[in-house]
Amino acid sequence: QVPNVILVGRWNARCDGYDDAEMVGREPEYRSSPMVIDEIGQVPRPQTSATVLARRLEEMLTRLKSAGIKVWLIRQVPETIHRDTAKLVAMLKRFPQGNTLDAFTTSREEHESRQSSTTSVFALLPQGLAEVIDPSDQFFSEQNRLKIYGERSYYRDDDHLTRYGARHYLA
Repeated sequence: QVPNVILVGRWNARCDGYDDAEMVGREPEYRSSPMVIDEIGQVPRPQTSATVLARRLEEMLTRLKSAGIKVWLIRQVPETIHRDTAKLVAMLKRFPQGNTLDAFTTSREEHESRQSSTTSVFALLPQGLAEVIDPSDQFFSEQNRLKIYGERSYYRDDDHLTRYGARHYLA
């Protein structure tokens, strides 16, 4: 009797693999590990992950729709270029002299480029299977740059909002 399902994910990692911020301190082969499994025991090559994601997502959405469940797909929030954003902002506040952390990072163009595979996957889904919500417009300043902190950090790391950041962007 669930009327709605909201799916939130780091969609671009499912399509393209991990970005540089995620790879700090990780094994090189980790970057090429696909995050989408095609069939039981069948691991797709990273080059086919987006296609596999589209097919598997459509299968799941079709089953949910046939059960009378409305699905909402939330597109990924913009990522910063810093893996430890909150820590860097805390250091800036504590030791402002000589600290040059820019409040603005990723551009809208960089974000859209990084999300191009996800955009393609969502475009492959048949109309009416899910409502896609893109929160990106709420994240970019007039200069089309992502602001990562104000009084406090808006991001905990490169892609997770702090409670403060969630309140900021929801406002």
